[in-house]
Amino acid sequence: MNRTIFLYLIFWAFSLTSLSGFAQECIHTNLSRNIDFKINIVRNSDTSDFIHGAKIDLLIYNKHKVLLQKISFKCEFLLDDAYTNCDNPRSYITGHNKNKEAPDNDYSDLIIADLNFDGKEDFAIKYDSGGNAGPLYAFYIQQDNMHFKKGTFLSEKMMFFPLFMDSKSRTLITHSHADAYGYYESTFAYNMKTRKWRRVEHAYRKA
Repeated sequence: MNRTIFLYLIFWAFSLTSLSGFAQECIHTNLSRNIDFKINIVRNSDTSDFIHGAKIDLLIYNKHKVLLQKISFKCEFLLDDAYTNCDNPRSYITGHNKNKEAPDNDYSDLIIADLNFDGKEDFAIKYDSGGNAGPLYAFYIQQDNMHFKKGTFLSEKMMFFPLFMDSKSRTLITHSHADAYGYYESTFAYNMKTRKWRRVEHAYRKA
C-alpha cells in the first residue's frame, strides 16, 4: 500500500469518527413502576473538551419490553459530565436517588415524578446544562394511553426542576441563582379543572 492511499484511509476513518461522535447508552429499569427508559446519546466531537452538542434519543418501554414511544431532540450545550453516569437519574416514584443532593440545581439528567399531581408518572429530561442558575429541563406529562406529551408551559416558563412539589396546593416551587446575595423563587400552580399552569409568584430572596 503506497503512502498516499494509507494517508487517505486514515483521513477517512477519522472523518467517520468525527461525524459519528461519541455514543453512549443507558438503560433504566428502576425509575418507574410501569415503564423502562433507554437513553442513547451521541455527542458532537467537534466542540470543546468540556462542552458538547449532542443528539439524544429517549426510548420508552413497558415492563414487557414493548416500545411505547421514542422522543428525540438535540442539545446545543452540555457539559462533559452530563449523561455519563447511568446511575445518576432520580425517581420520586420508586425512591431511586430521591434524597441525593442537587448541587448547582442539577437534579440529574432524567427525573421521574408526578409533576401535575394526577397520579400518573411524568418525567423531566435535561436538554441544556445552563449557566449559574442550573440545567434546563424539558417536562413530559403522561397521557391516558401511557404516552407522554411535552408540557409547553413547564418547559418554556419554569425550565428549572422544582425544589419543592406540593401535592396539596398543587404547586411547584423553583429556586434559581440570582447573584452573590440571593436567589429567585418562583411558584407555579396547576388547576386540575382547566388542566393549565400559571405562575403565581416570582420574588427575589436573600440568601
